[in-house]
Amino acid sequence: DRSWPHPTSKRGSTTTNPPRYAVRMHPLRRNGFTLGTTAILALAFTLWTWWLPASVDQWWQVGVPDPTSRLGQVLAIVAGVTSWPVLLVVTGGVAWWMSRHRFYTASGAVLLAFVLTFSMTTVLRHVIARPRPASPFGEAITQQGYGYPSMHVALWSAGALMVATLMSTMRRKVWPYAVAGAVAVVFIAVNRLWMGAHQVTDVVGGVLLG
Repeated sequence: DRSWPHPTSKRGSTTTNPPRYAVRMHPLRRNGFTLGTTAILALAFTLWTWWLPASVDQWWQVGVPDPTSRLGQVLAIVAGVTSWPVLLVVTGGVAWWMSRHRFYTASGAVLLAFVLTFSMTTVLRHVIARPRPASPFGEAITQQGYGYPSMHVALWSAGALMVATLMSTMRRKVWPYAVAGAVAVVFIAVNRLWMGAHQVTDVVGGVLLG
């Protein structure tokens, strides 16, 4: 750290240059609450995956629009800009910014959250091998591969949880970020359901996994 003469100090004396950010990041700790929450979500995801109630999929009764219509094109654009390749670039940029400002623990946590969520979703998709529902958007690049769990929803859920956790470690108010994250996840889930990319149970599985 550089030292700068303080205006009230004696000539020749120096004081430590104050940090650029007044809020200090505290190391992320795996306390009992975090471990307990993780265990409960893991159990809930396991039970949900074993059950996958078909009746829940009937809750969404909105028809899939024509891909060539304005609504269909808007839905396809949203699906594209919220897909995992775009999130990978955004996550990398955020992690780089954090590391530049010496938030090394937070930077590593952001990258780790993305990698783990993406990897687990990919593996589970191939293990469970649940096909997607028939949809006019079936040829879209965002609707390739198996459907359970939803990759879009899992990554956005993990991102929302990570943002809320980071704000907590920075001693910021968590609820505005938690509400914004929940709204974003619901928005993504509705987009995937409206395009016929997933069933309701796929989306719920993505939330629990994320």
